[in-house]
Amino acid sequence: MSDIETTSQRYLMKEVTVPIPESRIAEFYQKFGEFMADSTPGAHVESAPRTQPPLEVDGDEVARWIQDSNAQVLAATFWNHLSDNGKDTLGALIDRALDGDKLNHMSPEELIAVTRNSKAASGLAGVFGAAGRATKAARLPRYTNKKGNGDWSYIWNWDGQHYWIPRPMAELLDKVR
Repeated sequence: MSDIETTSQRYLMKEVTVPIPESRIAEFYQKFGEFMADSTPGAHVESAPRTQPPLEVDGDEVARWIQDSNAQVLAATFWNHLSDNGKDTLGALIDRALDGDKLNHMSPEELIAVTRNSKAASGLAGVFGAAGRATKAARLPRYTNKKGNGDWSYIWNWDGQHYWIPRPMAELLDKVR
């Protein structure tokens, strides 16, 4: 049973269709996933305060805490807060990032095909929303994005069409999974 089916059985769910400007679809899925993750009673956990901007490594933004002496402990704490679907999904992104022969980006369809996730992008957004909640539960810092209009954990990234984990983060998470 998928996370969405389980949630639907626990709560009365109503399907809603809303028009979203095409340029803001990625942001919508991110916020919707966080909203759904926080809709579980008792699920709201405050994240650690925002700190400096993220690191830039090979043109990709990465959480600054990966340089800390306790980075492996922080990564393990985060990993232990993930659901099985979250571990499968991020595991697929880790594997892709560590496979030097392929571009490390994966479309929602590619991720759905290689994981136990539901067959819809909205279900995948819910998995990432729950993973976002895991970053808060692990008290990982959040960083202001380049546009300055939001904050992000910089464990994984999303450009509106593809998800990916930058190689330095993938290497760290690979040690703790």
